[in-house]
Amino acid sequence: SYAGLEIAGGDLICFCDSDDYVDRQWVEVLRRGMEPETELAICGFIRVYDDTYSYKGPEPAIDYYTPGDLWPLFRRGLVTTVWNKLYRKSIIDKYRLRFNHEKSGEDLPFNLDYIAVMNGRIAVTGAGLYAYYQNPKSITNSYIPQMWRASCIRMDRLKTVTEQLGLDFHKIEDEYYFLYADLLERNLKNAYKKKTGGPDIVREIDSIIKDEKTKKIIKRVPEAKKTKIISLIEKTGCSTVSGILVYLYYKYRT
Repeated sequence: SYAGLEIAGGDLICFCDSDDYVDRQWVEVLRRGMEPETELAICGFIRVYDDTYSYKGPEPAIDYYTPGDLWPLFRRGLVTTVWNKLYRKSIIDKYRLRFNHEKSGEDLPFNLDYIAVMNGRIAVTGAGLYAYYQNPKSITNSYIPQMWRASCIRMDRLKTVTEQLGLDFHKIEDEYYFLYADLLERNLKNAYKKKTGGPDIVREIDSIIKDEKTKKIIKRVPEAKKTKIISLIEKTGCSTVSGILVYLYYKYRT
């Protein structure tokens, strides 16, 4: 991504993962949404398990939003990835926007940094023009060391940009922590994928559980969510599980 951004010579930038594929009108529709006052175009996507998909819906309609609509777009799953978007290279160059070095989840910080400096509109079509292939061997479905640290960086950036855009964080605070809890679940499942990790995995899970952010998350989410998180910890089968469970139960369930 670094190399591509450095040598790209056009006015607009789009990305595509090597194991995904797109509808023939993918760029055409995104380009149509890029009117002079528009600085970002987004299309819908569909998760696929083979290469037979093509968009068969109606003519894609385009609606317009502003950076202040960050959370409505986020709820629709339209902010977290770069491959269903068209960007203005002038903005990327002006602010030297680049991807971080994380192995997973680097798209969201890039998008947040881009939206934070926008002045124009966001064009959105819900048409599923991008096919997101569910590859069981992809990074997303593999064990990723230190995934929790990367997750925390993304969530911290989401909060910061929310406030930079002048949005009232307190209005979405409960939703924010519930989302954080979902990431906590994913991180515990990620650690569970490495069942034979021995002491390293024990330490990784222990570091997640003792993190101050984890403490705040567990205090904020409903009881059912707490129970699910605890069951995931138990599922890891680590030698320190009983100690962690006792720690969680007496510290957070009251």
